[in-house]
Amino acid sequence: MTRVDGLGGKRVTVVGLGIEGVALTRYLIAQGASVTVTDAKPAAGLTEQLAQIAGLPVKLSLGANRPEDCAAADLIFVSQGVPLDLPPLQAARERHTPLGSATQLFMERCVAPITGVTGSAGKTTTTSLLGAMFEAAGRRVHVGGNIGVVLLDRLDTITSDDWVVLEISHTQLELTDRSPHIALVTN
Repeated sequence: MTRVDGLGGKRVTVVGLGIEGVALTRYLIAQGASVTVTDAKPAAGLTEQLAQIAGLPVKLSLGANRPEDCAAADLIFVSQGVPLDLPPLQAARERHTPLGSATQLFMERCVAPITGVTGSAGKTTTTSLLGAMFEAAGRRVHVGGNIGVVLLDRLDTITSDDWVVLEISHTQLELTDRSPHIALVTN
């Protein structure tokens, strides 16, 4: 996805209402986007997530990932763990609708240097240890990503003097065209 400068007035679909989907929905609404959230799970399987976005002006399409939910979108954000070969996402790519992720959007908009950690094993441990090292060195650090903390929610509290340590899974990298300032690959 190319840089998204303004989200105000854009029709955006969030595919997947997991941890990333909730954070994306809140962030996109705050930026003035018109948001549709789609998830294959029915509402009964998403009660916690739905409570976190209750009261927001969001169109919900639950119980299936319907092609029409992506067809009218200007942008589509795909949550961590959602298969990229879903028919609505394949159709969106054929229409050249940009696909992005919370990780992409965060790295694009974060003003602090980012240390990214990825690889086959040890990502969470390495990410946690790096965060502890930054703290021990007296640096203000934000630790998140695939470790279970979506830092998109915290963009307004991160300054250029801070550091970010971001655990990034291989599936999150698939929708990211940016690189962190420092990259570590565990093996």
